[in-house]
Amino acid sequence: LTPGLTYVWSVMALGPSRQFQKRRPEFESRSGFAVTFHPLHSQVSKAVTQKGCRSARQFVKAAEEALDSLCVQDQRMAMIEISSGLFRILAYGAETAVPLLEAEISYVVEPKQRKDEVLFGLIPSIVKRADVSGWLFLCPLILKDEVLTLLSKSGCLRDDFRSAVDQKQLPEVLGTGGFGQVTRGIWKTGSGGGTP
Repeated sequence: LTPGLTYVWSVMALGPSRQFQKRRPEFESRSGFAVTFHPLHSQVSKAVTQKGCRSARQFVKAAEEALDSLCVQDQRMAMIEISSGLFRILAYGAETAVPLLEAEISYVVEPKQRKDEVLFGLIPSIVKRADVSGWLFLCPLILKDEVLTLLSKSGCLRDDFRSAVDQKQLPEVLGTGGFGQVTRGIWKTGSGGGTP
């Protein structure tokens, strides 16, 4: 048996004896993806700074506008891995690890008419609020929910949180504090869709 794989065994009743048949293994979860980094990155291991941007949403919108003026050949391919609370960039024999706890994430679907792609912007929590820095990457639209779910589970703050979570279905208040209250919600979309 291979570690990291889930094996499903089926039992076939053949009279008095039983026969076990091994079916195709299924991955429990995938945390590694091949992505294209935005042409603004001269090196994928270094964060990009966007002048005048103070949030993840502004960061991604400014990067989307820059897609028109930048050469497509300047894009860099790399592998990313999202696990153990880290965003790892694996490129050119080197690894860069970015902590995800309280990092901000934003995205734009099909930026500048790039069909079936999503532009993500990731800003680490240690970044000061003036001229934010972070990473910008494009991945296939089909992976959007999977990437968002992994980032959320690793501690990222999503800018689409209010639209992605339905609090009306579970109005239970878990606690209150000086600045608000904690309620349970259900994910509307993503691979965690329908789960509290």
